[in-house]
Amino acid sequence: TEPDVGGVAYENGVKPDGPMNFTFRCPSDLLSWKRRWPMLKQLILDQEPDVIGLQELDLARECSFSSSNPGGLLRPGAAQGLVGHGKDVLKDLEEAGFDGVLARKKGPATDGVGLFWRRSRLQGYGSSMTWTLAGSVHVAVAQRLRLLPASGGDADICFLAVCTHFKAGLTPEIENFRARQADALMRCLSSHRDVLLMADLNAHPRPFTAPPPPGKEEVVTVEPKTYQMLTKSFRSAYAEVLEKESDFTCWGGLADKECRGTFDYVLMRGSMFEPRRVLFMPPAEEVLRIPDRLPNADYPSDHFLLSADISISATPAVAAATPSSVPEEEWTVVKRQRTH
Repeated sequence: TEPDVGGVAYENGVKPDGPMNFTFRCPSDLLSWKRRWPMLKQLILDQEPDVIGLQELDLARECSFSSSNPGGLLRPGAAQGLVGHGKDVLKDLEEAGFDGVLARKKGPATDGVGLFWRRSRLQGYGSSMTWTLAGSVHVAVAQRLRLLPASGGDADICFLAVCTHFKAGLTPEIENFRARQADALMRCLSSHRDVLLMADLNAHPRPFTAPPPPGKEEVVTVEPKTYQMLTKSFRSAYAEVLEKESDFTCWGGLADKECRGTFDYVLMRGSMFEPRRVLFMPPAEEVLRIPDRLPNADYPSDHFLLSADISISATPAVAAATPSSVPEEEWTVVKRQRTH
């Protein structure tokens, strides 16, 4: 129950250097997609979001890479003829009023990321972009968005929305690799001033404990690098509202261990963004009452949903030019992780 703690705790008698086991404690019949997706969808739509970021979305081979589709992208309207989870996500969110795009990881990986925006409030313009990160299979998907004018307003307010997922792992070596992924992402974003970034970084913002290396007994403290690198340029919606990041956003209950950490973020760059409210995480005591931790019979993911209400307005340069016509809109960003 200690705040700020992140890392892995093993069941009694389990050796950290033994065979890796990624089986959830939650009974497998409770994790079927037909059961989980309606729950996930309702969690998302209950927040009345305007922008949605999805990570670890199971896309199978639905988003293929080819010369005609180098980014492995799919948009709403492309669901017909598809099979698997991507079809359900595209179809259901399109019916709920969203446009968007999915992008699968490179190589043999079958999961990816998704970015969606409410078409009554935001308009996508230009082509969606998919960037690979530091030569890895991981990708970021990006789309330029234009805020549709409020009644009586005519300011042209635009920004770049990005959704990404970094490499998982709790060792210093993997944290160093995530830092390289962060550097690659920052390079891709170097020409974009106003950016909304929804990310499962798999990176804790504070030092965290890692399992000892094979043959060793002492635990390893991993110093964070990824979060610090990104927050030199970005502001965190949660940190600004709460004055610190959440104690955790993920608490996976696995057969032989549990993993707790603050891995998920809503980040902003640019003066147009002003966070107003965020969705709190539950108290640690509440999670500890559930033997399965996450996921469980009542909650369909090992990551909690993040939601932030953010006011958006023209940047000062634009506002000075058109003081009477600049609208300020409040909209909701929802970041939903691990949908497969």
